[in-house]
This record gives sequence, C-alpha cells and structure tokens, in this order.
Amino acid sequence: MVRKAALCQKQQRLEKRLVRNIGFPRATMRMLDTEEDVLVFSPAAIEGMVEADPRMKGQQASAKAALIAHQRRWEAADSKIGYSAARRDEAEVADRQQHLVEALTSTAATSLAGVIGKLDMVIEEGQDCDEDTEFPWPQIRSALCDLMRISQAFGQTVRIPPHD
Repeated sequence: MVRKAALCQKQQRLEKRLVRNIGFPRATMRMLDTEEDVLVFSPAAIEGMVEADPRMKGQQASAKAALIAHQRRWEAADSKIGYSAARRDEAEVADRQQHLVEALTSTAATSLAGVIGKLDMVIEEGQDCDEDTEFPWPQIRSALCDLMRISQAFGQTVRIPPHD
C-alpha cells in the first residue's frame, strides 16, 4: 500500500508537470452565434460541435489538426519525463493489491490476529484519511481496538504497522 501511494504521488506530480508545461491536449473552436471560443479535448467533442451546429464544419479539420499536434507535444514531453510509465506502474501495483485484497477477504480467518488483519485492510483500503469521522470508519476502528484489547487479554499481542 505504501508503494501504491508513492507511485500515485509520482504519477500525479508528473501529470501536473505535463499540464503546467504542455496543457491537456485540446483545440479551440469558435461558436458562430456568440463569437466565443470553446475548448474541445477530443475528436468526439469536435464531432459533437459540428453535429450541434453544422455551420462549424469549416472548423472541423483545423480543430482536429490542432488537437493532434497538441497530443503529439504531450506525448513527446511524456516520453521525456515518464508520466505514462509511472501511470502504468501505479495501475499494475493497484491491480496486484486488489488481487491480494480479494484473496484476503475470501480466506477465512482462523485467529483473532486474522480478523484484526482483515479489519485493518478494510480501514486502509476504504477510508479517505485516518481522521475520517464519517460512518462507518470510527465504528470499524473501535471494533478493531476492541479485538486488539481482547487478543491481549488472551496473551496474544497483535501489532498493526503504521499506515502512511
């Protein structure tokens, strides 16, 4: 989970850099009735603009060319800084982590430590932050503390590593 968070932060940092330096790939089309410029971010958006107002057909080719050129600048900068690779790495780790979560939840706990581990995983995976006060997080954390106290009463010490 620590690795996933680190990869997420790296990917976000690189994406911010790309957005700051290049901007999300986009093109501009001018609304004929209002003379306002509208940003379009995909070929489908360009098509939608032309469908909504067929008079914009004359802007279609230049908007698509501008979008493609901007996309190429994004891709060139991406290849230099490694944003897509970082995004891929994060997705792979997230996928492996999800398989582990599924394996843990489909395996029956055979001890208090196992139940404690499952609850800790639920908290780690589910809550947005350690201080989340919305239901059910305080209640789950309380149950986890109760289980840890009970396990100590039986002479079993279960330690949960700190979350990042």
